[in-house]
Amino acid sequence: MIRRLIKDSAFYALSAAIPAATGVLLMPFYARQLGPREYGLLDATTVVLALISTVIALEISQGVARFLPTADTALARRNIGSTAFCFTAVVFGIAAVGLYLAAPWLARSVLGAPDHEELVRIATLTMVSGGLQGIAIRHLRWSLRARSYVAAVALTNLVTAGLGVVLVLRWRPAAESLLWGQTGGNVAGLLLAWLLAGKELSWNWDSAALRRMLRFSAPLVVSTLGVIATSQLGRLMLASMGNLVDAGVFGVAARLAAILGLLASGLQLAIGPLVYAAHEKPDTPAALAATMRIFSAVAIVGWMTLVAFAPELVRLLTSPAFTPAADLIAPLGGAIVLTCAQAFAPGLGIKHRTGTLAVIYFLGGFGNLALCAIMIGPWGTSGAGAATLLSGAIQTVLIFIFSQKHYPVPYAWAAIATATTLAIGCTVVASHHYTQVLEFPWFKIFFVSLSAALIAWLLLHPFLKRSKPI
Repeated sequence: MIRRLIKDSAFYALSAAIPAATGVLLMPFYARQLGPREYGLLDATTVVLALISTVIALEISQGVARFLPTADTALARRNIGSTAFCFTAVVFGIAAVGLYLAAPWLARSVLGAPDHEELVRIATLTMVSGGLQGIAIRHLRWSLRARSYVAAVALTNLVTAGLGVVLVLRWRPAAESLLWGQTGGNVAGLLLAWLLAGKELSWNWDSAALRRMLRFSAPLVVSTLGVIATSQLGRLMLASMGNLVDAGVFGVAARLAAILGLLASGLQLAIGPLVYAAHEKPDTPAALAATMRIFSAVAIVGWMTLVAFAPELVRLLTSPAFTPAADLIAPLGGAIVLTCAQAFAPGLGIKHRTGTLAVIYFLGGFGNLALCAIMIGPWGTSGAGAATLLSGAIQTVLIFIFSQKHYPVPYAWAAIATATTLAIGCTVVASHHYTQVLEFPWFKIFFVSLSAALIAWLLLHPFLKRSKPI
């Protein structure tokens, strides 16, 4: 399993590296073209439609994830993939009509921008094309076709980036141009994924397969809403409270913090299909624990480095209007690492305990809502960032506790906790507010590199000794 995991992780890391790299390279361009207010409006619109798309599709992609890896015939795979795709097309088509008509109300009452109803309508097209593209390329992922998955993701993001830049330069306003670029990229990725899936994505309809998938996935709607609320509700609440500038700063910080998702995305994306397919093998828990060590090393070192150099990164990639975003990268990056870690706690999914997952994610989302309501008033964006981190921590701890009851895994918690403590200490020391000598770039680079080497050794020394990881 480890060998297959490493192989697939490389492809999945590439699939995540492409959008992340294009996003980072184009961020200076986007930040200067949009500005904090328009960036905040675009971000808030995206969050609202992500919540809507989660509800209408009933998370059927999770049903595909659960049943496709264990389908043992070509007909079974075709019935699962095609039925899920047709269902997604129908519900998104109906939703598009409703959202088109409701655009004035959404712009006025939810986003606080009554003059931007056209933005909502264009974003609706982006949502529909993204929903169809998402179900198609996830079929490639869950059928363990990593190369095909990477190809579809690459085409989507390259078309999105190229078309977005051209439209921003030649057509205004910038937010609408970027949405049209994303729509074009989604359509391109959808067409390629459809071709690569072959006969497994067609217009077949299997009511029995649909019922089986929805029984598994429908309870996860609450789960996914909780995930979105936990990670993104802060920016939406900032926007709805009338401060689109703060929402834009928060959105840029979240985009930069998402670099951490890239660092561990290969392992995270590869682990799900393999664990579902091999969870009954006796050596799978030990392999999962070993993989968790690797993930922790990459994620903790990445978080520490990103936070230590956050001020320089914000200055390099954005305009001066986004300078406050540097202080938000620590809590938002921590929340992303915690969310990624949840992939290594598969017990509830393996045992079909989707109801328990729904409750946990609901608590995380509701917790973020309550914390944002309490903390945004006195502390603004810092309060939203702290609320995101705290609610994400509660959610992740609960998932691991319940997962262990159903599928015990011998995680190396002591080493992970020690490495996390060292990383937090390093970021505090590396802050210019505490240690003036580290204002010199080479001293700071040396200090962070030394800390990173110590953390990596602490987590990975069982591999270096060629002993069995525990």
